[in-house]
Amino acid sequence: MQMNYQWKEVWEKRTGNLDQISRENTQEFFEELKRIDGFDITGKVESEAWANQHKEILHRLSKKHEIRSVFDVGCGCGANLYLFFQEGLQIGGLDYSKTLIDIAKEVFGHVDVLELILGEAREISTEIKYDSTIANSVFSYFSGEEYAKDVLERMVDKARYSVGLLDLHDIRKKDRFLEYRRRTIENYDERYKNLPKFFYRKEFFIDFAKEKNLEIDFFDTNVNGYWNNEFVFDVYLYKERGNEK
Repeated sequence: MQMNYQWKEVWEKRTGNLDQISRENTQEFFEELKRIDGFDITGKVESEAWANQHKEILHRLSKKHEIRSVFDVGCGCGANLYLFFQEGLQIGGLDYSKTLIDIAKEVFGHVDVLELILGEAREISTEIKYDSTIANSVFSYFSGEEYAKDVLERMVDKARYSVGLLDLHDIRKKDRFLEYRRRTIENYDERYKNLPKFFYRKEFFIDFAKEKNLEIDFFDTNVNGYWNNEFVFDVYLYKERGNEK
């Protein structure tokens, strides 16, 4: 199985106005990065809500060990990495959209970034390690559990301590999700005919954690003003002591 390339065409068409924003205006700069990454489709979430989510992510990734580096799978143009960089963490990322990764390279061209890679999620090199790896609003674009497991195995291998997966669409809430989208987007089924989302069983992640001897935590997504909250969940995986390599 492979990524859905109809979605890739969508990301390749994203454009930005970063050259019109002062880098000293960090809030406006971040908001534009988030918009480019597609979070402008159904209403705007205030930057404070994303900042609170970021603090929560960092706290949960650090449950077992303080983290000083993060690799973002499906990093887009670097919105999430931008917040980690502002915290003083070493960053790296990968995305399969040339348009978005080129923007990320412009954003971080003046800093020491370990990796900014153009490529598919399951082609992640695990040679360079990070304290944590994350994937935010990415796994739902995969073709299925087989592809997701390939990516997850590489994310675990690349991480010394923890892995965070955010915005995973819940199979139990698929019907409600589709009902909401059809109610709020005109001609939804026609417009998104070749742009599916994959919905996950929590058991998939539980079984993976058992197989890899990982601790696992589930959380509800709770970003103030984010329309997707009720349809998705987050997963964090932690390596046991002595298994950090």
